[in-house]
Amino acid sequence: MSHAEELRRYAELLKQDQLNGRKNAFQFPLEHVIASMTNEPLQEQHAGQKPPDADDCLEFWFRSPDRTWQSLCGRAGWMVMSKSKRKQTGFLCMEMN
Repeated sequence: MSHAEELRRYAELLKQDQLNGRKNAFQFPLEHVIASMTNEPLQEQHAGQKPPDADDCLEFWFRSPDRTWQSLCGRAGWMVMSKSKRKQTGFLCMEMN
């Protein structure tokens, strides 16, 4: 399956999720996410590219303190940090309560 086909497949799954009442799990409106995913010229323009500072990134598993889990606002997932700037550049939340 090509990357474009995989993006179209997941775009359709996201549309079905939306129709079935599943909440949007994206930082941006779902229609914007789907529009970008299915915009083949946009994806081709960026194919094979890495973020400009990819070599500067450090990925690690993050878990918020126990008190946040006890307060039902705990989060855990992959955090991405810029090594040179020593700041967070991304977070992929994998667990939350």
